[in-house]
Amino acid sequence: MTSRLRVALLAAGALACGSCGGETTAPSGVPTNDLRQAFSHGTCKGSGIVRYAASPMAIADVGQFIPLGVMTGGHVTPIDHQYLLPLDLFAGRTRYNVVAPFTGNIVLIQPRVKAAGDVGTAPVGSVDYRIVFEGSCTYWVYYDLVTQLEPSILAAGGSALAANNSAYVRIPVTAGQLIGKVGGQTLDLGTVNADITLPGLLVPEHYVAEPWKIHSMDALDYFDEPLRGQLNALNRRKALPRGGKIDFDVDGAAVGNWFLVGTNGYGGTGPGGGTYWTGHLSLAYGNIDPALVMISMAFPDGSSRQWVVEGNTPDPAAITVSSGVVKYEVKNWSGDSVRTSVSLPIAGVFAVQVLAGRQLRAEFFPGLRASTVAGFDAAARTYER
Repeated sequence: MTSRLRVALLAAGALACGSCGGETTAPSGVPTNDLRQAFSHGTCKGSGIVRYAASPMAIADVGQFIPLGVMTGGHVTPIDHQYLLPLDLFAGRTRYNVVAPFTGNIVLIQPRVKAAGDVGTAPVGSVDYRIVFEGSCTYWVYYDLVTQLEPSILAAGGSALAANNSAYVRIPVTAGQLIGKVGGQTLDLGTVNADITLPGLLVPEHYVAEPWKIHSMDALDYFDEPLRGQLNALNRRKALPRGGKIDFDVDGAAVGNWFLVGTNGYGGTGPGGGTYWTGHLSLAYGNIDPALVMISMAFPDGSSRQWVVEGNTPDPAAITVSSGVVKYEVKNWSGDSVRTSVSLPIAGVFAVQVLAGRQLRAEFFPGLRASTVAGFDAAARTYER
């Protein structure tokens, strides 16, 4: 991640997303993993995909297209959406137009009010919006961190939006129609195709708190030329798939996502909020350089750490039950998901052991070297998937 992107994620609060996690509900308030209810509140029509007819932001306003799979802050597991990074992060909160991706309907608008103490640089009391566009009963696109809604969209949200509550709506929009603004922060772009379930998230039930996650797609697959090529020209990832990847689980191997035993999978044990990720762990790869081994681990105090591996080996996909305890010497992530020749100090040892029954034991030993770590101690935690 470039320092410029890190500034944008901090500004947006994306390093510790307080809106993520927790149960997804229908308008009735009943928890549901049915996206036809959670997104479209039972009003959707048709099936199949609707291809992007417009870029969410004008290509000329985008400085960088960020692929799927960043791991940072509260996003301990690979992120399921992409980012459009504006050209100027210091141009105010309403500098750039945000437009509808296709002709369809806005079906859900979720405001997020910045409170004192929240992560990010947005002013206290400012509002960011998550907007869900329905293409059909199996296909949706969402934007997040929209900083201002067009007056007609805001008015259509009625009393719910006026009170900063989720608005379940059905607002017709046409491709390229102005729906809001974004400024000195990233714009999240999520693409959801319920007809496809990601094979590398082995236990879909662990993701019911965010039921779109197992259906999260690479948006680039749904753009036609010339837009796809224009976005890829702003994309630092050169490996396929160009739009990145989030599902790395291999049954019987250490690679992929893990959740502390007894903590309700991705959703965590609490009612959502800022610490749902404290039981998350991921052994995966860089979103820019997919050959880069990365480890992302949360801690009980709500913090998290991301590391790169000394020597970039062994591949976590090769660690199985027969491997026994494996000790990685790790270095603090330097802020970019690529391999560099920069000499970084060893931050400690991450020890991992694959267990039978889709379980894994792991522990971080700060400040130590592999030769001084004999094995796990009482601080080791057991994960599942």
